[in-house]
Amino acid sequence: IERLKEIRLLDDNVFATDWSHSRISFRPRSIALIRMELLKKGVDREVAEGALEKMDDEENAYRAGIQIAKSLANADYPSFRRRMWGYLRRRAFDQSIIRKTVKRVWEEREIAN
Repeated sequence: IERLKEIRLLDDNVFATDWSHSRISFRPRSIALIRMELLKKGVDREVAEGALEKMDDEENAYRAGIQIAKSLANADYPSFRRRMWGYLRRRAFDQSIIRKTVKRVWEEREIAN
């Protein structure tokens, strides 16, 4: 165990940082949801907070929105809004952030077309 700690394979700070960056990169979700995941994995609250302190929920929601927008390429606005809203809500984003994200992604989609 001491050897693993020396080479930082048993380091909650490293784990929490790597876990949160992985979530943001591959499966974007809200800071609150990532925090909950880290706590469930036994990471101390202070360590989890430290790993999440530089994250931005608006940017996380945008990344998640871009991912789902690809599958909504042919959707009209009501369908687009409903499906994206549900997708982002399941990832525990706040309603105000969801509203901004839906608007931003829709507008970018309209400009691109």
